[in-house]
Amino acid sequence: MPKLNYNNKPVIWMIHLPPLIWYKWYPWEKVIIDKMLKEIVVYKEWWVDAIMLENNYDVPHEKEVPTEILVQLTKLAYIARWNTKLPLWICVLWNDWKASLSILYKNSCICW
Repeated sequence: MPKLNYNNKPVIWMIHLPPLIWYKWYPWEKVIIDKMLKEIVVYKEWWVDAIMLENNYDVPHEKEVPTEILVQLTKLAYIARWNTKLPLWICVLWNDWKASLSILYKNSCICW
């Protein structure tokens, strides 16, 4: 596959994770991990510059995520980190920057 090129700007691909634990329609962790890993394989083929994980379907979003969600996102980031060498970013909705930085730090994620 050819590398995606948007005028030499980096391409950061978002993986919208299914609902996480405690949310309606939670599909079990194995389903979430399998979906995430399949997407990582596709993004490697498309030669994107970085990957971002996001808890988009945790509705309603909280101002600060509960501890259980933080733990699960940390585990998912850990699994993603060991399945790609691409820079990995985390977006915890709604704008829980402390949780995002905590996950990045615990998983030695690379940011630009």
